[in-house]
Amino acid sequence: MLSNLNLLFQIPIYECVGRIEETFLINKEIQDTLPLILSNDDFGNPLGWNDGVVTNIKHRYNTIEDYKLLNLKKYIEGHVIKYINQSEAYCPVPLYLTHSWVNFTSKNQGQDWHQHDDSIISGVYYYSTNETDGDIVFKTPNPFVNIEFFPRVSFVEKYYSCKPKKGKLILFHGRLEHKVEINQTDHERISISFNFVRDNLFKTT
Repeated sequence: MLSNLNLLFQIPIYECVGRIEETFLINKEIQDTLPLILSNDDFGNPLGWNDGVVTNIKHRYNTIEDYKLLNLKKYIEGHVIKYINQSEAYCPVPLYLTHSWVNFTSKNQGQDWHQHDDSIISGVYYYSTNETDGDIVFKTPNPFVNIEFFPRVSFVEKYYSCKPKKGKLILFHGRLEHKVEINQTDHERISISFNFVRDNLFKTT
């Protein structure tokens, strides 16, 4: 198991590549289920997205749950716990996987800067990638880095890039601004993104 917790922005970014046997089971599960997802769900480019990514985000609220991708769910949930523990995050209530969707990113497609404002922890799992079809890039949440008011510390990194890799999982705080670079290859990248929220966000009493 290879994992890395990047503390560059004070908001940690978690990267992990699972063991061969884990990745095999997860990807076999996705491979077997993907034809059903494609036949049942409406895929398209959501209104308001300034990119060409094809996704079922507007049709299917929780792809992982609805299609019983149990190996993937167990894997993600286990690493969410590790992410919280390693970063020593304050999390007094359980987190739940509430939203997940499939993305297809072809040549000349990417995603502009955005956040997942309703999410405590967000993430992506790479099912199919050639590793050069578009990095995910995070922007520092520190506004003073962008202002560059202090020229002597202008060397501070403003961005952090994570390269896609088959079987790779990336976790981050949903409000951390991020984008996906343009896929300049002929390979169609397939990934599954998701959000975790606190259970009390859905309680009405």
